[in-house]
Amino acid sequence: MLRESAKIYQIRVQKLQEKWKMKSGKDLLTYVYRKVLREHNELRILVPFSGGKDSLAALLLSLDALQDFKAKNNYVLYIVYVNTTNEFPETTDYVEKIFNKIKKNYRDMNIECIKLRPKKTFSDFVRSVFKKAIEMKIKKKWYKRNLTCCIYLKEKPVKEFAIKTKVNLLVSGLRGNESTRRFFYLYDHGPIDYQWGIKRVWPLWDWTFKRVLDYIVMHNPRFYLNKIYRMGFTGTGCLICPVKFIFGRNNDLIALRRHYPNAYRLGIKLIRNALEELNISGKEIPISLRELISYE
Repeated sequence: MLRESAKIYQIRVQKLQEKWKMKSGKDLLTYVYRKVLREHNELRILVPFSGGKDSLAALLLSLDALQDFKAKNNYVLYIVYVNTTNEFPETTDYVEKIFNKIKKNYRDMNIECIKLRPKKTFSDFVRSVFKKAIEMKIKKKWYKRNLTCCIYLKEKPVKEFAIKTKVNLLVSGLRGNESTRRFFYLYDHGPIDYQWGIKRVWPLWDWTFKRVLDYIVMHNPRFYLNKIYRMGFTGTGCLICPVKFIFGRNNDLIALRRHYPNAYRLGIKLIRNALEELNISGKEIPISLRELISYE
């Protein structure tokens, strides 16, 4: 994944806005709420919540838009957190606190806070996904969908819940500047699309990092960010992740080594084992990985 420079990002946002001519944030959600209500006579909204800043902003926007929309009794809002079995302890604690605060401050609204666990665990995938990630690194062909852990541990539980509860609107917390791939996807499809046959909206599609933080900080009632940001991590996600080790940013690995040295050592061991299984050694190993596996 690539973090775009501010200049490039602004150019891309301008191109997106010129093509789609849509608002974002609460205005976009209100528009989509009305549209879904006309189509289905009720709103059944699902907001995936990872414990990260973007998903928190999307969640607060969904709540604010519902309050202004005055949907009365013809709606339900599901806030869904999936424990992948490979979570930061700080994140699971944070999610619990956020759920409790929402139940307290929005008790007059029809909201359900849901915690899901996948049928499989991260240990079922850990060796194979590290191996696959290294293969992609060697071939210089990055495609996240090849890492099946994300599909089975994150997406599948949400999909099954959404279909079971007849959800008719998904609210995504993804932003267009998170990666080049997301920018091009948004450029082709716009901030309203479909996932699993369900309408999906991207209210943060043209938001900057600063705008997300400003919205959270200025929100009433006040919500706080996950502790892991103060620990030096750039985002939430899995504790031991092949993307973090093989394609990630140094800041995340530095923070992991400082706060979770055992997890860091396990990640290094998994890389060494995968290289051995793939029969890759010496100068065939990318420089970045050579530096990692030299850690004792």
